[in-house]
Amino acid sequence: RTMLRVAHLLGSPVLRCFLGSQADRQGAVPLREHLAECVRTLRAVAPLARDLGVMIAVENHAGDLQGRELRWLIEEAGPDYVGACLDTGNPVWVVEDPLLAAEVLAPYVVTTHVRDSRVMPHPRGAQVQWVPMGQGNVAIGAVIDHLRARRPQVAINLEIITGLPPRVLPYFEPDFWQLFPEMLAADFARFVARTVQPPNAPFAQLEAPPGAAPDPALCERLRLQQRQHFEESVRYCRTVLGLGERGRSG
Repeated sequence: RTMLRVAHLLGSPVLRCFLGSQADRQGAVPLREHLAECVRTLRAVAPLARDLGVMIAVENHAGDLQGRELRWLIEEAGPDYVGACLDTGNPVWVVEDPLLAAEVLAPYVVTTHVRDSRVMPHPRGAQVQWVPMGQGNVAIGAVIDHLRARRPQVAINLEIITGLPPRVLPYFEPDFWQLFPEMLAADFARFVARTVQPPNAPFAQLEAPPGAAPDPALCERLRLQQRQHFEESVRYCRTVLGLGERGRSG
């Protein structure tokens, strides 16, 4: 409730939130129970959200929800005050084609986090990596075109996250599918098809070591690289995708 009031005071028509992370797909509590509790929480604040005129934008976040699961949550809670914050990078963490996520969620998208990704073959299944805009193989241009056609009023917000090694999705291993018991075969096939699209090798970049925080010198190099990748992404969005005021006028 406090966050809704703050959003209203700041003049924001949207308040972004999320369920959790991929950890919600593991453990003793089934994902469907997490979703049901989320619906109950959203319904509890529905009168305030409606009174303030603030849409609650639930993000597909860090491997927590696939597009169809988030769409169910929105429709169950009430799409007059709950929408989607579509993150175009997070679908690959849940073996989902970003274009499919955009197609499924488009009617309810009210804001975005946009970045590009690579989906690559791996001996255990696939590996995925976030990359600067234009360096991926998930048809990010088609994702943007779909959003512009279906939700032209929605802002395209860049959230460029690089400097991370590829993430392995071991879907050749039976235990992996305990995380996604309801996934449709057709949806999975669309994801797998991305692994053969070029470029389907890891992106060459400086990477943060897993675990402990990097030393200050490496942190500075990673910071400079992140800025470079962001600036490259802005240029790509303007010149190739035609985004932004200059992109539209040019």
